[in-house]
Amino acid sequence: MKKYLLLLLCCFSLYAGEFGERSNISLGVYANTGASMGGGVELGFSLFQGSLISLRNSISFESKASKLFNDKNFDSQIFGIFDKLSLGILTGSTIASSIGFEYFRPYVYLSGGYGLLHTKENFTQTLQYWEVSAGIGHEFISHFGHTLFFELGGGVDKLTSNPATLS
Repeated sequence: MKKYLLLLLCCFSLYAGEFGERSNISLGVYANTGASMGGGVELGFSLFQGSLISLRNSISFESKASKLFNDKNFDSQIFGIFDKLSLGILTGSTIASSIGFEYFRPYVYLSGGYGLLHTKENFTQTLQYWEVSAGIGHEFISHFGHTLFFELGGGVDKLTSNPATLS
C-alpha cells in the first residue's frame, strides 16, 4: 500500500485560459493527501484544445512529507519538481452550472518528477528521489475560469541509495 499514492488535489486557478479568452496559462496552488502529504504551486498550459478533447501540460514545484522508514509516521521531506501531462474531455452541464461551474473536464494523467529528500535520521546527506505516477482526475471550471480539481492515482518511486544505510 506504500507504493500507491492517494491524491486529493485542489487548485484555485487565476485563469483557466483554454476555457476562456483571457489566457492559455493557469496558475494555482494545491494540497495533496495520502501516502505523501504536502502542497505546491502548479503552472499549467494547454498543448491542444479541440471542441471536445484537451491536452494539457502542468509543471509543479512541491514540498511533501513521506513515510519512508515505516507506515506509521512521516519521517522524510521531499522537495521536487514534477511534470504532468493530462488528456481530458471538456463538457458542460446544467446541473453543475446551477452551482457556479459551467464546465467540467474528466481526464487521465501521467506524471513524473525529480526531487531531493531529507530524512530525520540523517540531516547531512541529501538523497535524490524520482517518481512516476498515473491516474484519473476531474476538474470543475467556473464561468470566470477558476477551477477546482481532484485526482486519484498511484505510482512508483525510487531513491538513489538505500535508506537503511543512512541510519
